[in-house]
Amino acid sequence: MRKNDIDVTPTSEAADKNFVASLQKGMDVLTCFGRQHSRLTVSEVARLTGGSPASARRSLLTLHALGYLDSDGKRFWLLPKVLLVAHAYLARSEEHTSELQS
Repeated sequence: MRKNDIDVTPTSEAADKNFVASLQKGMDVLTCFGRQHSRLTVSEVARLTGGSPASARRSLLTLHALGYLDSDGKRFWLLPKVLLVAHAYLARSEEHTSELQS
């Protein structure tokens, strides 16, 4: 591997100095929402992610402040901004599929 290449192979998260645990927690929070769990409380997010309520609360409030979630003061739910996370992948997948079909 060259010096500037990024190694994306799975490694032990604790041993990898480049691993950002808080980003993982935020992604875990985002991905715990779904059809069966469209509106969640802090306690529910903590249970679904396996984290503490304090960590879940911090992640939820951060994602709320960034515009990825909304809240009524008790429950949180996804906002359309979460689609931006998938947009680049979906757009590239469409280009790639078009290229293959040509």
